[in-house]
Amino acid sequence: MKSIKSIYKIGNGPSSSHTVGPYHAAGVFSMRYPDADSFKVTLYGSLAFTGEGHGTERAITSAIPGCEVRFNREETDLPHPNTMLFEAFRDGELIGSSRIFSIGGGSIKIENEDSDDELEIYPQKNFTEILDVCRGKDISLKDFIYQTEDSSVKDYLKTVWEAMKDTVNRGLNAEGTLPGGLGVNRKAKILFNKRCYNESADITMNRLIAAYAYAVSEENAGENIVVTAPTCGSCGVLPSVLYYMYSDRGFPEDEILDALRGFRQRRIPIDNIVMDWNYWTPDQWGAFEFDPTRFSDPKGMIDEIHRLHAKIMISCWPKYYLGTEHFKELNEMGAIYQQSIKDTLIDWLGFKYAFYDAYNPEARKVFWNQLW
Repeated sequence: MKSIKSIYKIGNGPSSSHTVGPYHAAGVFSMRYPDADSFKVTLYGSLAFTGEGHGTERAITSAIPGCEVRFNREETDLPHPNTMLFEAFRDGELIGSSRIFSIGGGSIKIENEDSDDELEIYPQKNFTEILDVCRGKDISLKDFIYQTEDSSVKDYLKTVWEAMKDTVNRGLNAEGTLPGGLGVNRKAKILFNKRCYNESADITMNRLIAAYAYAVSEENAGENIVVTAPTCGSCGVLPSVLYYMYSDRGFPEDEILDALRGFRQRRIPIDNIVMDWNYWTPDQWGAFEFDPTRFSDPKGMIDEIHRLHAKIMISCWPKYYLGTEHFKELNEMGAIYQQSIKDTLIDWLGFKYAFYDAYNPEARKVFWNQLW
């Protein structure tokens, strides 16, 4: 099996073979000729016949600004259906050229050169065999990957993750009509911001994940930078789920403990872990309870933190979502500021909220009893 790097490729949408591959090829070739003052790329085969519709020229010129792109539809005797001829010039003289093939999934092969994309990294033939190794060695899948791949894979995956986050954020803020002539308007921003009346936590989760997936898919259709996962057509699925877990759900207890154990194993001093917010169920801000889907045993987690000679500090905000029992208790005694309720204000997570009156001595007693 090939490196996990072969799954994730960064480049322009909407096609792994017709835009991501050419974008990758342009970047690789231009780096070989830093002294060149101009470049020319000739597209052949499928790239020549469908490249204009796919946005191949834009992908190449985003990697090599000012590059001249030509479409050769006459030559048919080709070594590969997606053939590209890259040429570098200085002062009008040709200083280098390469034929590069876009072989699918964003991967490329340079003629007469071995490609890292073709190297077999894993001796296992399928995921079942990988799981057998992990169980036999009592290691996680993550550790198995890091032990098998070279040291650059961690930095590569960090780069991929940053690209995924950037794509989601761009897509959530973009508006207008997508290219292609069908008049399709972007929907991610509307879906992200438009909370339904009395929307449940499950509906909110589905809406947000869908908004993130739309954001990436629309960036793909807009011929902007995406990550193949493993193709452009499916590029919105993985980032949407990962972004939701990162942005809206926080980190689960096992990752907190893994981080603490890692610090201890490396003998890095750590005295306190701060859980600032988002440890509660998504629609229960002000309930002062851990989300059971992420923290199945809060006391056990805290006991383990103490066993590792550290402390945990949990932020308790004076803010309440309107559906919580704690809000109802304070509201009934007239200890909730009403302006945000009258104005039907919604926070950035899409929920109505209010703050309690901390200047009210009786309200403070109730607040502390709720914490206790």
